[in-house]
Amino acid sequence: MDPLSLYLHIPFCTVKCPYCDFNTYSRMESLIPEYLDALKNEIHVWGSEIGDSYETNTIYFGGGTPSLLTPVQVRSVLETCKQWFRVAEDVEISLEANPENVTPEYMSSLLQAGVNRLSMGVQSFDDDELKWLGRTHDSEAIVVAYYAARQAGFGNISLDLIYGLTDQSMATWEDTLGQAIGLKPEHVSLYALTIEQDTPFGKKAARGLLQHPNPDVAADMYLLAADMLSDNGYNHYEISNWELGGHACRHNTTYWEDRCYVGFGPGAHSYFGAFRFSDIRSPKRYIESMDRLAKRHSSTGDER
Repeated sequence: MDPLSLYLHIPFCTVKCPYCDFNTYSRMESLIPEYLDALKNEIHVWGSEIGDSYETNTIYFGGGTPSLLTPVQVRSVLETCKQWFRVAEDVEISLEANPENVTPEYMSSLLQAGVNRLSMGVQSFDDDELKWLGRTHDSEAIVVAYYAARQAGFGNISLDLIYGLTDQSMATWEDTLGQAIGLKPEHVSLYALTIEQDTPFGKKAARGLLQHPNPDVAADMYLLAADMLSDNGYNHYEISNWELGGHACRHNTTYWEDRCYVGFGPGAHSYFGAFRFSDIRSPKRYIESMDRLAKRHSSTGDER
């Protein structure tokens, strides 16, 4: 049976970072219950058509900030996936989280809901850099959150970092890498800062109020990271990703190996049947569209 990956887009954030160009929205959390109903409607429609023909081996909650969902809400979405898709027993289920949302109780409940891989948006261990990036956590919160996840029982944790910040020094980058490696996460993702046109950073750069990152410095930071991670046993398995002890992200590998995946939610992309396509971007229009789609689909009487 051919493998299939599912991506679940959670487009909500308490604060949208000034560098973020993803399809995400702040101050719209009141839509979450209605949105999740729409998300489950889309999962139902897709699953009733193709769910029995593929084995789903990865499920990924991305965003946005999926850790804004309660464990009950996460469980409900996963139960819908398992109802309509043939989900593998050893499925990898990842959820992106911000450190400020992580507590031992929340992590324990996520594990019980079925999540078995945590991806934390750390970005930096330097407090000045975190403020510049618009993050709402500090370096101490990162460490507290990391050990909260460990205490709850997570054995597969990934840390996301950003390098190539304007005025970022090699010294602060080396310190961030050292602190991340010192925690011994199973996975590390490193992303070069890109100033996108329609973001707050992009608009400041267009007015001459913000310099674009120096690509040569960013390249040196990348090489430093590759050396430090390699020296500490991490395997560089994809351009931006390193793993320890055989913990390569199976969902990442789906994209890298050009295998099929279906994305659910506004702006989510899919690659299926040799076609690439995406959903409409507006959460409100998405909710309306999924409601209409579910009503049309229910008329066929396709229920399990």
